[in-house]
Amino acid sequence: MQNNIVVNNISFEPTDDFFVLKNISVSFGEKKIGLVGNNGTGKTVLLKLLVGEIEPTVGKIQRIGKIAYLPQDYQIDLKKTVGEALEIVDKLKALEKIKNGDKNESLLEIVGDDWDIYNRAVEKLEYFNLHNIDFNRRLETLSGGEKVKIILAKLLIAKPDFIILDEPTNNLDQVSREIVYNLVKNWKQGLLVVSHDRGLLNLFDQIYELSEGSLKLYGGNYDFYKEQKEIENQSVKRQ
Repeated sequence: MQNNIVVNNISFEPTDDFFVLKNISVSFGEKKIGLVGNNGTGKTVLLKLLVGEIEPTVGKIQRIGKIAYLPQDYQIDLKKTVGEALEIVDKLKALEKIKNGDKNESLLEIVGDDWDIYNRAVEKLEYFNLHNIDFNRRLETLSGGEKVKIILAKLLIAKPDFIILDEPTNNLDQVSREIVYNLVKNWKQGLLVVSHDRGLLNLFDQIYELSEGSLKLYGGNYDFYKEQKEIENQSVKRQ
């Protein structure tokens, strides 16, 4: 089993003598994992470290394959078109120019390995039941649920090997939440999600709890985690 993210003894110390995270070693691969912890414990900091947005004070993080990341409360410009939100417009324009005989090398750089980007984008939109949506359509004309689908389609178009989501169901209505739930249920590769959403957390194989700068693994979904925490708490009280 291949790990997509390998964390080797990292710490994150934003100021002297104040550690947010300390001596964490963990690996993430093919399992679907929920990350829980009280507010302020550093969950979002950990995700930003994992994707390389910030660097650990000490230790190393190895990334294998393509990691897709959706930050907390991700906002999209409603004036953008569907194609712009999916970040495929430049590639589609370059492909059209190449098709018409333009041999400029810069066009090849723009396309990269994404020669099938049009078909891939259509396929992902259809996966979310967004049939025949024009790439030139503005996001402001879409429903709330359709906007959520566009955001998730953008992640999948990139062909990620591993997905990281930070509070993906925050401020969503039940219809939009179900869209996220279905993505998690149907996703066949590795996934790491920070959430307080019990319905979402019960879809995971494992739960990690972040507390006092350290991670602890619980080998089941959120209900299993709560049972184990209750057993731990009762044991502490007895002692």
